[in-house]
Amino acid sequence: MIKKKKPNKINFPDELEISKSIIEEFENSEILEIGTIKKGVSLKGEEISIPFKMFEESDGTKKFFELAGPFLDILSKGYCLIFDGIDNSVHPKLLIF
Repeated sequence: MIKKKKPNKINFPDELEISKSIIEEFENSEILEIGTIKKGVSLKGEEISIPFKMFEESDGTKKFFELAGPFLDILSKGYCLIFDGIDNSVHPKLLIF
């Protein structure tokens, strides 16, 4: 699940000191909000889809999404990818491909 939205000053945490020029630069761009959709069964036995925002996901799923972009970039260019310790913090089912 990917949603596009325009940033605004509310999207920036208050604790960050951001200059006016940086805020204005981001106001003309888009932010992609990435999430997942889990399939489940309601109490009535009906199949349902439940959207999750990325902050609600496990550390392993977050790590998978962090690494997916660089992995796909490397592999799409035909380079060899050697990664030691990929099983650390990544859900085992996400490693099967």
